[in-house]
Amino acid sequence: MALMNYKMIKNYTEAENYLGNKNKRPLAYKTKLIRRDSETIAVRHHDTDIIVYYQDGTIILDNGGFYSPTTKERMNLFTPSNIRIYQEKSIWFVSDPNIDKDITFTRPTIIEPDGTIEPTHTVDLKHEQKRLKQINKYAQLCCDSIPLSLPGPGDCLYCHLTNDNKTLGDAIGNPTHLESHMEEGYVVPSLVWRALVENGYDPERNSIIFSMVFDKESFREGLRSIAEIAVKGSVRKYLKKRFGYAY
Repeated sequence: MALMNYKMIKNYTEAENYLGNKNKRPLAYKTKLIRRDSETIAVRHHDTDIIVYYQDGTIILDNGGFYSPTTKERMNLFTPSNIRIYQEKSIWFVSDPNIDKDITFTRPTIIEPDGTIEPTHTVDLKHEQKRLKQINKYAQLCCDSIPLSLPGPGDCLYCHLTNDNKTLGDAIGNPTHLESHMEEGYVVPSLVWRALVENGYDPERNSIIFSMVFDKESFREGLRSIAEIAVKGSVRKYLKKRFGYAY
């Protein structure tokens, strides 16, 4: 049998044919096809099963909270050709040929064997755009507040306390405390610290950034712009990720 082109994989049968007698095969950079059990096969990007094909024809899409361009590209590559995931003003949508209006991407999004998509709700775009503006405003406020105090027990407990290396807010999956911080203009040092770390800044390798942001004695006005660039981008990305926006 001729080797199947991986780009033809759009459902369980095609995924099964591509795997053959193997349990996993590479698809693209950091993306592979995994046989999870006798009835499900997944497209795994990094450590997240972004697509799961079921033997009965059901397909489940779940980006794991990673609204990145590469994740979206992979999901479009390995879902049925009539289904398209696209981004508009930081919000993901699913184009469904069976309904007149495109629907908001949710976690998970389920494609039924007959091609219908669940759930089929749409967002209040005005509300979402208002929140995105709040995120940008809060990220700028964090910059304007530099230098900050070091993170400590006086910070918001949901931002400071951790559980299995997650903040308490992340562990319980509740971002409402973040909405309160934005509305009240409360700059939380723990939030800024974690945003920097999550965005790839290391307290040791990038010690000058952390010193500029959190050490009032080391702060130098002439280097403010360096700290502001790091903080603004990191805080914006951190908040967008938790509210389910592309970043």
